Amino acid sequence: DEKEAFQLYLQKFGECRDGSNPGYSRKAFPWYSGKLPQGEKVSDESLQAALAYRPQPAKRLNKPNLVEVDSEGEEVPLCTKCSMPVGEFAYQGREGKHTCVHTECMAQVLMKEAQRDEELRNQREQQKKILNRREFDIGWQMDSVPQNARWAARMGCDANPQGLCCLVLDEASRTVKVKATLEPSAAVNLEYLLLALKVRKTASREPLFSLDPVDPQNLEQSPQKKVYEPKWLAGTSAGDVMFQADYFLKELALGEYSMPVVGMSSVFDFSEMTGKENQWAGAFGLFWR
Repeated sequence: DEKEAFQLYLQKFGECRDGSNPGYSRKAFPWYSGKLPQGEKVSDESLQAALAYRPQPAKRLNKPNLVEVDSEGEEVPLCTKCSMPVGEFAYQGREGKHTCVHTECMAQVLMKEAQRDEELRNQREQQKKILNRREFDIGWQMDSVPQNARWAARMGCDANPQGLCCLVLDEASRTVKVKATLEPSAAVNLEYLLLALKVRKTASREPLFSLDPVDPQNLEQSPQKKVYEPKWLAGTSAGDVMFQADYFLKELALGEYSMPVVGMSSVFDFSEMTGKENQWAGAFGLFWR
């Protein structure tokens, strides 16, 4: 049957009928000597001990000793920060009710906690500022500056490759013309200039921008609104740069950034120099507007 045929196949499996042994090649196994290797014999006791061995779990590190016995045999509590004996007066440690901390060590602990809380608060405020800037489009960008090439071409001025233009006064004809220039300090932005001239021509005044509270009676919680004079400046490039400049000046006045000019002070600098009791220092941010 099938089982008997399978047994016969297993008996004949690997048998070489010509008498050779192809399963062994002296060239492939030159170290074979025809004898079984004679290693060291292991006793039954050693074998059983090796099989029965179980590794012990790692010992937990003991907590630092919080007390010490003095020469008189009395227990003296130790400071959890410096591991030195505490005196008659000590603070409770952050590790639990039965821990003690020196006065000096507690001052260091409180200082580190205050620093950590201050860092977390600064991180939250910085994240909030980033979200507000994205939401209200706060922050001047180089790409928002209008180029002079288009307006210079309409005015008949061939601007140089840098696109810098300036105003030149012709004393004979008492007229002002637009010319190309290589001096950055003399260059003007033509779009800003045209918008300012339009305000002067139509409204007989200079452009004005201000951030005013929506509810003047509740200054602490009231949001601010953009006020343009004239109103059609809203949405223009000149109106946007006036808003960005106004906001940046307020940030400078309130100490958000370091002052770009030597000797310029923020409201906090003035408050420290003249005394915090002076109420006019709180309104210094409006002066920058």
